[in-house]
Amino acid sequence: MGEIRLTKGCLQSLQTIDFAASFTFAWLLEFLAAFLSALRSRFCWAFAPCRMLVGRQKNGERHTFPIPSRRGYAGRRSKAGQLIVPKWQASIEELPDRRDLGSSSLILNQHGTPSNSMIRSFKARLFFSLAHLPSRTMSTHSGAAIAQQVRFDILAENHVLDNRNKAREIARTFISDTVTAPTPEMYAYAALATIGDDVYHDPSTTALETHMAQLTGKEAALFMPSGTASNQIAIRTHLRQPPYSVLCDHRAHTHKYEAGGTAFHSGATTIPVIPSNGHHLTLVDVEPQTILGDDVHFAPTEIIALENTLNGTIFPQEDIIAISTYAHSHGIKMHLDGARIWHVAVETKTSIKELCDPFDSVSLCFSKGLGAPVGSCLVGPKDFIKKARWFRKLFGGGMRQTGILAASAAYALTYNFPQLERVHALAKRLEAGLEDIGAEITSRAETCMVFYDPSSVGVNYNEIAERASALPEPLVLGGSRLVVHFQTSDAAVDDFLAVVRELAEEKKKAGFVKPDVPIKSNGFKDIYVRRVAKPTVDGTNVNSN
Repeated sequence: MGEIRLTKGCLQSLQTIDFAASFTFAWLLEFLAAFLSALRSRFCWAFAPCRMLVGRQKNGERHTFPIPSRRGYAGRRSKAGQLIVPKWQASIEELPDRRDLGSSSLILNQHGTPSNSMIRSFKARLFFSLAHLPSRTMSTHSGAAIAQQVRFDILAENHVLDNRNKAREIARTFISDTVTAPTPEMYAYAALATIGDDVYHDPSTTALETHMAQLTGKEAALFMPSGTASNQIAIRTHLRQPPYSVLCDHRAHTHKYEAGGTAFHSGATTIPVIPSNGHHLTLVDVEPQTILGDDVHFAPTEIIALENTLNGTIFPQEDIIAISTYAHSHGIKMHLDGARIWHVAVETKTSIKELCDPFDSVSLCFSKGLGAPVGSCLVGPKDFIKKARWFRKLFGGGMRQTGILAASAAYALTYNFPQLERVHALAKRLEAGLEDIGAEITSRAETCMVFYDPSSVGVNYNEIAERASALPEPLVLGGSRLVVHFQTSDAAVDDFLAVVRELAEEKKKAGFVKPDVPIKSNGFKDIYVRRVAKPTVDGTNVNSN
């Protein structure tokens, strides 16, 4: 950094200058201010901001002069330790109070030129600002130093081992099929995808959307970041003018597990309906709850939103068609949360197109069951998808280089979808094993889920979770819901059944007798309760709710 040396001669020369007119002196001061500004830019000095000093001539005209504000500390030393400007040249005592800097007036003599006292005051202020660097200085960090601060390595030293352990945990996790992890083969395939910006155009993403539209028999499709986003954007796109309501099953994901999104995003009332058969909605359930007409006390039903599968159960297609026919006859839109519709197609041997035909819009998930890391797809008419794209941007769901995500979804459709038959077989084996032990099955394994109640053998969920977490290879369990996915191992199913059987036998030896009257089932427990073992300091496992 350079230095500016000011001698006493410089001070004296300023005192001896005879200004011809006050405007000349004003010009000189402005020149000096510009010079200081240039020095600041050249040497990266951030001098204190200038205040305006107002001068008055005898004829009443005003001239303003930029005078540096008082900042910093007197006698500041340079990096070499040499005093740039001695204290005597600009001491704090010589300067007026800072509050007066903006209102000080130049004192002009009888010839209309600045007085000596004004010159001395200006010199003191000028050299004070030169002598002391202010607190607001420009950063002296180099680009390399900033880059060092920004850089970050997210990979742990043992990340390969951590991932292997995580893969073993996933194979023994029964809380959801969303825990499935991308495989090395999926990563390799995704790396070949295009790198376009999907807000504008990405060929890989567009190709996936085209395929999904053809697969479902709809005109267009839109890639979404999540199933919740897909459902909520679909509802918002269908609803045009309030008031309105959305009818759905009381267990529906859109109603219970999307954070009240229907009310928040769309301002719609949700009408939850309990199926009279305990399994799925029928027209008998839907028709009385549908709000028609123009009674000002009620919000008309504009959408009927169904879910297939719902808690692993399959919605019979004939009942869907009956509800759809009724809805369309009254101008009501039909939306399907088909996050796990892949399981319906596999179990019923029905094409995806046929399953989607009764609906105006369908949401299909790539990360539930199929193993893609991210993504869902919304399908429907062209005008609907065009409007949905606008809402996707509005909701913050527009993404950039989505080709790698689209490629992962394509890989999942090609290689993971065929594995769902094995998943269903595992779920049925899980159900059969629980029944053999004596546990009550509250919802049968129609696809990938089993709901059970072990209280019929004197065991509760916490006991099962604690015993399962103490295994050499722990099991990760939720409440009453057991979810099997394509990465679930056969050994995990066997170990779970062994834990329940062992506990049931212990209860029996302790004197538990199964009552003649069946214990009233608690039905569906909260499916988003996670109980997982965590290692303690001494290396043992403890249960965490």
